Amino acid sequence: MTRSVQSLRDIAVEVKEGVVTLSGFYGVRSVANDIEVKLPSARNDPEIARDAVRELESHIGIPTDKIADKIKVRRGWLTLGGTADWQYQKILAESASPTTER
Repeated sequence: MTRSVQSLRDIAVEVKEGVVTLSGFYGVRSVANDIEVKLPSARNDPEIARDAVRELESHIGIPTDKIADKIKVRRGWLTLGGTADWQYQKILAESASPTTER
């Protein structure tokens, strides 16, 4: 049996200033969460990767030859790979890319 949200009195959807809130209850055996959030000003993965490389290359203390080619971006999440000889280089690389996954 399939029911739309409009036919359920116990489920509420509220949108306020771009924030969606789902609330309520309904007896089910499982939930399939197929909601994808798309931010209006979100940058795409190649843009994030280019900006990250540029930012890393602008810091003299970061060994970009060991890190810049190890950047991965998937669905907006930036992951840095590679090696750093010193802890301060790792810290600099992470701080230069504030959206990195650690």
